[in-house]
Amino acid sequence: MHVLAKLLKIVAVGICLLLVLLAAIIAWLWWSNRDIPMSELEARYGGNHLQRLEID
Repeated sequence: MHVLAKLLKIVAVGICLLLVLLAAIIAWLWWSNRDIPMSELEARYGGNHLQRLEID
């Protein structure tokens, strides 16, 4: 019975680690793909150094 309890604990810890890793990946993707307003970029990096993409 102790072997089954240890195996269940190992599986539970593995699932928890996978969930933490998945949450970290989702948070990183959400943060890295956010839109930064142009006014904030101009204030941070200077207006003359930014190139705007013009689509015709």
